[in-house]
Amino acid sequence: RGHGESPVPSKEVTVTGMIVDFQSVLVYARSIATGSLFVVASSFGASVFLLYLQTLAKIIPDRIVFLNPVVDYRATMLQADLAWGKSLFNKKGFD
Repeated sequence: RGHGESPVPSKEVTVTGMIVDFQSVLVYARSIATGSLFVVASSFGASVFLLYLQTLAKIIPDRIVFLNPVVDYRATMLQADLAWGKSLFNKKGFD
């Protein structure tokens, strides 16, 4: 799954799916980790991680780093104010 330049159509990408995918990665990482578990989450991935913490959170990493997290959904997606957001998050982008 992905978004942006991912080959997966936007209609097939859901936040719930991303959270489930993230949990699967953490379960796998914890199963092979011999030490601390670190997560670096960027952009919308940081949002997915925060939503994961509020819902499924069976595994909590030892350290978390957020890089340019999406913190304002309205300005990023619902009423995009940047050119890339306007091109992705509009009626045409969801068709």
